[in-house]
Amino acid sequence: MPRRKIPTEALVDLQRRLGLHPPRCAERRALIQETAHFYGVSEDTVYRALRNRTPVQSAHRTVQ
Repeated sequence: MPRRKIPTEALVDLQRRLGLHPPRCAERRALIQETAHFYGVSEDTVYRALRNRTPVQSAHRTVQ
């Protein structure tokens, strides 16, 4: 059975939307459940993907 992967853009958007709610809000759980159902994965997979996502690094410029 092939592993399903949640796109990075979806994880970034989900992380942003989760940040709008307090930590133990029922809305956060609903967002996780919706995402899991949409991508056909378990809730644990969504939490794991959020935890293992590497943050985007900004480009650094050198001053000359």
